[in-house]
Amino acid sequence: MIARILGGLNSIWSTPVATTMIARGLKKHQFIAATGFVFLVGAAPLSLALYLDGVLTYAIVQQSLLRLLFVMPGFRIGEILQGQTSKVYFQKAVLIAFL
Repeated sequence: MIARILGGLNSIWSTPVATTMIARGLKKHQFIAATGFVFLVGAAPLSLALYLDGVLTYAIVQQSLLRLLFVMPGFRIGEILQGQTSKVYFQKAVLIAFL
C-alpha cells in the first residue's frame, strides 16, 4: 500500500504495479498484459497534463518515436525470453530488475 501511495504521488507506477501483479499470482502472459494496460491507462492522462503544461512538445514526441526503434527489438527479445522461462524465475527476474 505504501508503494502504491508513493507511486501515485510521484507518477512512478512501475514498481508498485509490478509488485502488486506478482503478489496477485498472475501468469506471465497475464502479468505482461495487465501491466501494459495499467501503464497505458496511466500514461494517457499524464501525457495530456504534460502537454497542457507545455512540457510535452512536438520535438520531444519526435525523439520518443525515434527511440521506439531501439525499444521494440527489446520487447521482442523479452517476448522470446518470457516464453522460455518458468513463472518463478520470471517473477524473480522482474523483482531483481526493480531492485
